[in-house]
Amino acid sequence: MLRRLLLVVVFAGGLVFLEAHPSTVRLTLTVPSESRGTELRMPLQGEPSGRARAQVEAQEPPPAPAPPKSPGPAFETQAVIQEVQAFYADYRQAWDERNTAAIANHLAGDFLAFQYLPPQGMVQLDKVTSVAGVQRFFDAVGTRETFWSRSVLAVVPRSATEAIVAVRNDFSLREGGGEVELTLEVLRKGSDGRWRLVRKWSEKSPF
Repeated sequence: MLRRLLLVVVFAGGLVFLEAHPSTVRLTLTVPSESRGTELRMPLQGEPSGRARAQVEAQEPPPAPAPPKSPGPAFETQAVIQEVQAFYADYRQAWDERNTAAIANHLAGDFLAFQYLPPQGMVQLDKVTSVAGVQRFFDAVGTRETFWSRSVLAVVPRSATEAIVAVRNDFSLREGGGEVELTLEVLRKGSDGRWRLVRKWSEKSPF
């Protein structure tokens, strides 16, 4: 409930009414005349008139709406990561067995590889050319013992059927020599439920 304060002061033969409450302060001066009192109302400095108050209130901006909640992923990212990890475990086994046909089965039909080969520079290889290069590599190694160290550095699911993967492959021979390869790869899950390599960017450093 609003509380009002009313002060009455006799000033210059008249009555001064000072009325105050939490929202307004009003000064009323009543001067006696021959027939009836004359009332003079003066708003104090800083007190807006009724119309001005209404305009100020009308100009106040409405409260800002609550920010929308960010939608969560439409798929289970952890499930995608686990499926991708299982793909690479099977893919590495094909390499360990030197099984060219199994390696080719892990590549999509539209597979493309981008690799820097000095002195040619960046070259683009399709699936057929890539599989042929793998077979030449196995033929060149022959019966020599090879050592592999493979690491999946990061898996970034794009959707339930596509993921970006960073991979490191370390290869060496018992006799000495080898190379380190860093690749950025894109995997896609087909209608048959199998994951396959779609694109691959490769950089190698021999040692």
